[in-house]
Amino acid sequence: MHKLLFTYFLLFLPVLSICQVNKNEQEELRKQQTYTPDIYTQEKDTFFSEPATASDTLVTDSLTIISEKAPVLEAPIEYTAEDSIIISLDGQKVFLFNNSKVTYQNIELTAYFIELDLETKEVYAEGIKDSTDVLVQKPVFKDGSEEFESNTLRYNFESEKGIITDVVTEQGEGFVHSRLTKKISKDAFILEKGKYTTCDAEHPHFYLHMTKAKVISKNKIITGPAYMVLEDFPIYFPFLPFGYFPNTPTYSSGILIPSYGEETNRGFFLRDGGYYWAAGEYFDLALRGDIYSKGSWAGKLHSNYRKRYKFNGGFDLRYAVNVYGERDLDYYTSTPQFAVTWNHSQDPKANPHQTFSASVNLSSSGYDKQNSYSAENYLRTQKSSSISFTKKFENTPFNLSVNLRHSQNSTDSSLTLSMPEMTFNMAKFYPLQKKNRTGQLKWYEKFGLNYTGNLRNTITAHESEILKQSFARDWKNGIKHNIPISLPNFNLFNYINVSPGFTYNEKWYFKKFKRSYSEEEQYHDEYGRLSHVKIDTIPGFNRVYDYSY
Repeated sequence: MHKLLFTYFLLFLPVLSICQVNKNEQEELRKQQTYTPDIYTQEKDTFFSEPATASDTLVTDSLTIISEKAPVLEAPIEYTAEDSIIISLDGQKVFLFNNSKVTYQNIELTAYFIELDLETKEVYAEGIKDSTDVLVQKPVFKDGSEEFESNTLRYNFESEKGIITDVVTEQGEGFVHSRLTKKISKDAFILEKGKYTTCDAEHPHFYLHMTKAKVISKNKIITGPAYMVLEDFPIYFPFLPFGYFPNTPTYSSGILIPSYGEETNRGFFLRDGGYYWAAGEYFDLALRGDIYSKGSWAGKLHSNYRKRYKFNGGFDLRYAVNVYGERDLDYYTSTPQFAVTWNHSQDPKANPHQTFSASVNLSSSGYDKQNSYSAENYLRTQKSSSISFTKKFENTPFNLSVNLRHSQNSTDSSLTLSMPEMTFNMAKFYPLQKKNRTGQLKWYEKFGLNYTGNLRNTITAHESEILKQSFARDWKNGIKHNIPISLPNFNLFNYINVSPGFTYNEKWYFKKFKRSYSEEEQYHDEYGRLSHVKIDTIPGFNRVYDYSY
């Protein structure tokens, strides 16, 4: 009997020792611990292990060479917890409670509860429900720049494989939701019954339902059969037998997922869905579309282009048809509208003698108020554009500037075009100077002149009438010549400095107005007012000139 009691005492003495830890030792257990056991030399983990094959039963040669085993894990595993840390008797399992954290190399895992198996190199994590039955302190897994949150997670540090439930990951500009996910490598996941969406809500309002998919981080998403779901209502048409979505930091071709919402006047919508084409290093192209449940729709084309050390720019074309009211009713309207923007700039080093630039912002008068989602654009009433070309003729005093300009007022829908505005300059030169001169300048060699020529062609009209205007009848145009001539300076009575000069101006017009008065009849003037003066426009070449000295 005494021997039995003594044996019982020896067997349970370690357990009693662990249970009688004082308060100082409990606080020490809550601090960060680093564990570097001999399990780093384990041959193989049991997580996602392959079944034994026939080759496993072969008899090996009796002359075996025993080699030193390489470490399985390359760094120690560090772990902390706020509440408690419990270590199994064999030291191979660690249980962490409340704000638990496990770190291995670049991997960081946080959760309420974490079970760490040092023998199999596996970790299991889960959250806890609070008093309102909401799951909190859910597992958050970080591996470098990759981060995701889930309800539960099981992961093997050696094989980099895992099983994850109810996970949400951010992939590019969208989010991937999955009830069950298998991590098959460092960057690859396989999921079933997943969702891909650009909605950041916990339960997305719209998404692409994927029966199965493979996600490769920072690369691509490949799906099996998929269909759209709006407000939990499945839309089986169009049904996608498969899908491919680029998910790279660099540009790549792929489908653009639309955003979903509702407007009071136009109804439910799918907006900015389409296709992006990364054509190459010089340009790209994006085709997008909007569709509304009450009949409105829009098409959009956007392209960026660039040639290194030469030029760069972007082009945007939008066309929209806005439908309001019910068809066949008095208040029904269907209004087509458009907008064009274009920006182009040239590298200053590309051509020092020739430059081209463009800044175009043109639209129908009501486009911004019905299709813009920016307060600044909604309140804007003035728009302008400019396209400019300049050229300096090398080794000559001549240079040329050509501009196309546009301005519009959305308040009264007026549009002004100046197409073109041209300026031709000749820098000042001295025609009587000798090329191979010796000695001082003669007085007549100081005779100099320069030239400036301006051409302008402009019109102002309502935007709906601008294309109906006659170039000869309605456009206002003319050419102006300016020739300043400088003469030699001289002193008068040694006190007065005289700088004589002469300037000649000439203007060319291609039509003139003839006015005649009639007491019996009234006529409309250019502003629509009644007058007894009749104005006739007579086409032809006309010139006027003046000079000063």
